[in-house]
Amino acid sequence: AVAVPPPPAELDPAALARRVQELEAALASSEAERERLAQRVAALEAEKKHPKPRGRMPLGATGWDHATGTWQYPPGVLPQSPRKRARRASVKARRKWEGESSDEDPPPAVAAGAVFIDDGQCWLVYKREDDVVYYYPAKHPKPTEETYLAACEHSGADEVAAWIAATHERA
Repeated sequence: AVAVPPPPAELDPAALARRVQELEAALASSEAERERLAQRVAALEAEKKHPKPRGRMPLGATGWDHATGTWQYPPGVLPQSPRKRARRASVKARRKWEGESSDEDPPPAVAAGAVFIDDGQCWLVYKREDDVVYYYPAKHPKPTEETYLAACEHSGADEVAAWIAATHERA
């Protein structure tokens, strides 16, 4: 047999009014709390999320900041590029095709016929032998194999390559 609950006791009007005020205050604070939580959730959803990039972490980084989308570094540590995997030592050099230039050939910038300007004068490269480049003034006739040592000036290949690059930058 189930016990029947007793009828509710009648409250006096003052106690009833006090109880209604308590319930209304609890309801108001609950609604205010719900509103505050809804605003917090909306703010969190509105924040930009920056997913962590794929690959390895840069050297010196301690982690990824999803809010700013940047790697984090300790104070005084400068960002460095990510580590790269070392090339396998067993990789063999690629064979050259027939007619393809070898690694020993001079780079095209310092090949015969290259033009550069130095001290306001235009020069032409006559030939390159190892790391020495022979060049002559463009206003003079092209020297021959017999006369180039007397007619040409010479400089290191790196220096002439720098002059050629500077000339092309100005052009």
